Amino acid sequence: MTKGYWYWFKQVMLEAVQLPWWWQELSEVSTVASLAITVYAITMHLLNYRKPYEQRLVVRIQLIVPVFAFTSLVAIKSPEFCQIYLDPVREVYEAFVIYTFFSLLVLVLGGEHRIITEICLTHRPSTHAIPFLGQYLGKIDLSYPEDFLMVKRGILQYVWFKPFFALVTYYV
Repeated sequence: MTKGYWYWFKQVMLEAVQLPWWWQELSEVSTVASLAITVYAITMHLLNYRKPYEQRLVVRIQLIVPVFAFTSLVAIKSPEFCQIYLDPVREVYEAFVIYTFFSLLVLVLGGEHRIITEICLTHRPSTHAIPFLGQYLGKIDLSYPEDFLMVKRGILQYVWFKPFFALVTYYV
């Protein structure tokens, strides 16, 4: 009796999850368009390879578009497969892109030493991003090396934690 109920429940949930055909077609067209735009942008970067350190980081960041487009399309077509197999890969690459973006910002701004000694001296210390938490935590002043190091550690901890978390959720 319970097997029949669970079978019925699963069928109802699968039917409820399926999107209309036009929505699926729209997502396919959007995925192909985003892939075409990304391939064009990356090709232009590689053909005009004049600043290799910066452009290598930019290409890594641009590769997040096909990853997100493909995983979103698969999630629309087969949510369970995407949740089990593709979401951990997407999350790991997302963490890598966050670190790459931080590296690009540091590179474009002239390095860590220049950020601490020149750029951040002209800016006021910033409060915490969460409104009520800012009342209890001190302000962040990136002209202090300790505060800059704290921000860098926070980014690196997230980058190291995200793959570990994805592995744990994969096996649980």
